[in-house]
Amino acid sequence: MVPQEFTPGVVDEGEFEVSLTAPEGTSFGAMQEIILAAEAELRSIPAIRVLMGGVGAGGPVSSMNYGR
Repeated sequence: MVPQEFTPGVVDEGEFEVSLTAPEGTSFGAMQEIILAAEAELRSIPAIRVLMGGVGAGGPVSSMNYGR
């Protein structure tokens, strides 16, 4: 059995992550439009209260064709 300190205390946090990847060479502006469209679709779901989006993975291997 895994000790409690190695498992989350609350397993039903009611959150999820969506990652989007566009074709290589997609511009920042085009990827931003894709993210905005995905956000608009998600905002239409009444149960979603908080939403955060961004373009680029961050860190040393960041790319503009990735968003979440």
